[in-house]
Amino acid sequence: MPFSEIIGHEHNIKVLQRSIERGRVHHAHIFSGPEGVGKRLTAVSLAKALNCLKMEADFCGHCVSCKKIDDGNHPDVKIVEPDGQFIKIDQIRELQHDLQFRPFEGKKRVFIIDSADKMGLPAANSILKTLEEPPRDSILILVTANLHSLLPTIASRSQRLSFSSHRIADVERVLVEKKGIGAGSARIIAAITEGSIGKALGEDEGTIIEERERVFTSFTGLKRNAMVGIFKQAEGLAKDEELGGILRALKVLYRDMAVSKGGGGIINNDMASRIDDEAREMSMEDILERFDQITETEDLLRRNINKQLALEVMMMRLADSRG
Repeated sequence: MPFSEIIGHEHNIKVLQRSIERGRVHHAHIFSGPEGVGKRLTAVSLAKALNCLKMEADFCGHCVSCKKIDDGNHPDVKIVEPDGQFIKIDQIRELQHDLQFRPFEGKKRVFIIDSADKMGLPAANSILKTLEEPPRDSILILVTANLHSLLPTIASRSQRLSFSSHRIADVERVLVEKKGIGAGSARIIAAITEGSIGKALGEDEGTIIEERERVFTSFTGLKRNAMVGIFKQAEGLAKDEELGGILRALKVLYRDMAVSKGGGGIINNDMASRIDDEAREMSMEDILERFDQITETEDLLRRNINKQLALEVMMMRLADSRG
């Protein structure tokens, strides 16, 4: 699979290909952006392009080198992942030991640190020393969904490429082609996963439709005077492993309410009459305020704010806007 078959990220791929053609590949890269949009895939693809036996500035996907990289047994391409919750100092020390050597059978050694924001401070400081004295013939790629969690000194010594979410239409097409999902369900899943092909492919069609129904029923039933119920619901949500998906589904529902009020086409077309009924009970300002409140809560949760407290505040405000 050459670079051209990667969905989206055309600009980033052109930047990488030009650097290979000119022989000026930076010794350290940071690939940042939302989860599941192709950062790691592009990092592995860069490793293939640098070592492919048949192509220049691209990769064939079929030669011995490409196949070894796919199988995870190429001696010059290593991927470091969190061991549990974090990337540990011993993992970085092992990487640094490997960096001392010249390529064994390829043209370049490529080390990919996936979820680089999971490095503890000792590990991050250790990798910083490597960036200050980059080894010859080795490329380091840090993949992260949280760029701001990396040390600024690491970011300043790396070439940064930002990866954005895919277009909803592209995700929908992939779901239809690869999973055989109907266009209606594919559109809903693509919207709820916010343009992340990785997340979308990992979703079960039946589960996500059931979850959407639960979200709609729970949140449209909020009332200002049901404070005890709000606190209990927030407590349950705080423990729910699917909280991220619930909040994304909720945003799509409010997006549909806003579009419905404006007379446009909605994503949850099979719930059109219910969404119209809900939208009629609120002003456009109320709907947009609720959408913004959910987005603000997502940001707070990414910063490790007390989960239950953040959800309680969000739900009280959502309930209040329905008065």
